[in-house]
Amino acid sequence: MVLWTAKEHRCSEWMPVLSLCVYDFLQLVEKGTKLVLEQVVTTIASVADTSEEQFVAYYDRLMPCLKYIIQNANTEELKMLRGKAIECVSLIGLAVGAEKVSWLDMLR
Repeated sequence: MVLWTAKEHRCSEWMPVLSLCVYDFLQLVEKGTKLVLEQVVTTIASVADTSEEQFVAYYDRLMPCLKYIIQNANTEELKMLRGKAIECVSLIGLAVGAEKVSWLDMLR
């Protein structure tokens, strides 16, 4: 639903809902299933790509969770989730710009 909304509607129509989605994502990282996490990460990547610089407000809350996934999803069954998280980080980086992204933090 959010993925469809992000692509079909103007950013101003759905950005107010993003705060709730970010909160839910943080909860899902702790308790969600692999399939749900994959879908949520894909949706966040799409929203970041669509909202561009407006996504900067969510960067600091989301990146630690995505970094956690990248660092810990290192088994064969989690490789798709890890790949989606890496793609999401890349799209968020493009959306918010180089001045916000700390690539050195991502490597730690």
